[in-house]
Amino acid sequence: EFELIHNMLSQLNKPYIGVFGNHDLVAKGEEVYERMFGPLNFSFVYQQVKFIAHNTNSREYNTGNVPDLAWLRNQLVKDGDTKYFVPVSHIPPFSSDFDKSIEPVYAGLFDETPSLLISLHGHIHEFRDGYPYNDGVRYMTSHSFDLQSFVLIKIAGGNISYTLIDY
Repeated sequence: EFELIHNMLSQLNKPYIGVFGNHDLVAKGEEVYERMFGPLNFSFVYQQVKFIAHNTNSREYNTGNVPDLAWLRNQLVKDGDTKYFVPVSHIPPFSSDFDKSIEPVYAGLFDETPSLLISLHGHIHEFRDGYPYNDGVRYMTSHSFDLQSFVLIKIAGGNISYTLIDY
């Protein structure tokens, strides 16, 4: 399945990243994912925006340690090249599959980060764009592949715009 999706996305002739999802844990999925794509938690800076891809599959781990809040907190610190932050994960914190015992701390980290532009997620298989905690932090989810639609996001000068694209 990882090879199938990699082959599909490679046809885009555009760079892409993936985040580890809840169904990816079955059949040694974590091991296969890391071998093919690298760490479950990683970040990179592109044009002063730090993208923070992280594992939020807390229900599958059932340990209270996913997502790794200490790692995430360390990522939400500006360095010389970082002006803005965009966290990216599979399961949004407002999903019933997110560990409710750490949801307030997770959402609080984002609320405490004034340069956080938007938090991007999947999992719920539908497009949503809003402020579920009424704290000024914007969360966006995307459609699943079977709906043949994606969100094209543009970040310019600390502003977010998007277009829904059907294919």
